[in-house]
Amino acid sequence: MKSRKEVAEKARQLIDEFGQAYSPRDPRMDAAVKKVKDQLAARQVAPQTIIGKFMHARYQVILVQKLHVSQEEADILKQMEKLSRTRTLLPFKRYDPW
Repeated sequence: MKSRKEVAEKARQLIDEFGQAYSPRDPRMDAAVKKVKDQLAARQVAPQTIIGKFMHARYQVILVQKLHVSQEEADILKQMEKLSRTRTLLPFKRYDPW
């Protein structure tokens, strides 16, 4: 298990990589990436939940528009899927922000 801070940092890193790697460029997907970054910065919802919802939306776009995914984007999505299923340690301190 990882700490919440490690999971949040990994989520931010993956979203940044995805923002640079995905194609074809779409203003709606740019807005979705920005929204995820804002949600991660706000730290109100667990990063696993945010990443899981983002991945579901991205897969829906891929299926509906019949897009082909580059290998780099596929690798990042696999890492996101793995991250969305990780468990974190229980916070034993009240002030422990993830």
